[in-house]
Amino acid sequence: MKFSFLKEVKNNLKTQLVFDGNKMEIYIPSSFFEDGLAEVYGEYIRSIYIFWFKVDGKFYEVQLPIRMMFAYSSNTKYSGSIQPGMPNDKYDVFILDKGDVFCDDTMYRVDVKDVQFVTSKLIENGKMPNTIQYNDILAVTLNSLDICGVGGLDVSSLSYELLLSELYRSKNKVNEPFRIHINANPRDIYGYRTIRITKIPELSSTLSGIMGEDSNHQVAAAVINNRLRKEGKIGEEKISPVEKIIKY
Repeated sequence: MKFSFLKEVKNNLKTQLVFDGNKMEIYIPSSFFEDGLAEVYGEYIRSIYIFWFKVDGKFYEVQLPIRMMFAYSSNTKYSGSIQPGMPNDKYDVFILDKGDVFCDDTMYRVDVKDVQFVTSKLIENGKMPNTIQYNDILAVTLNSLDICGVGGLDVSSLSYELLLSELYRSKNKVNEPFRIHINANPRDIYGYRTIRITKIPELSSTLSGIMGEDSNHQVAAAVINNRLRKEGKIGEEKISPVEKIIKY
């Protein structure tokens, strides 16, 4: 992170990034604290470094999918949208004055727990922050694995693309992959919602849902989806090749 208002300072064995301006506002979605993506850590905030911050009236974005800490002088609340097209949300705003620490230690220590955090919490559990433009999601995912020191886990990038294409859904029609929506609405880069990986089967088809885990839930989901389909709130169900073979 190279900004003119941040300077490196040696503090014992640590190299810190210290704010060298008049006022900085860091916007952390309040949901971060509910989902375990951020926490109060003594006099610091320990958070995943995917957020927006403002200095001298200009917004900047950080897309580092690892957890680090910053200090602050005061805090407030904000509700609304902070960027054009971005959905309204509730934010905890942390205010940094001159001399406050923006990053407690730039020497990131690789830990297998961070790999587990990124894959299970952010990706598989659908908790990737919705402040990221859809076009940046793949890059952030791959960068997270690279930063954690595992590269691509010897898996083709196409595998991640396929997974993300199913996890990201249209905000208004959850059974529609967002890739279809954005093809027709290229400017709607924040019009998505994320789902857990375990919800993919029930959104794909009734058969794949029933063949998945928790059959009781899947039967209930099939009934609800059928009602929503009749009301026009979700699209038509797609018939998989396996179902065609079984039918005929």
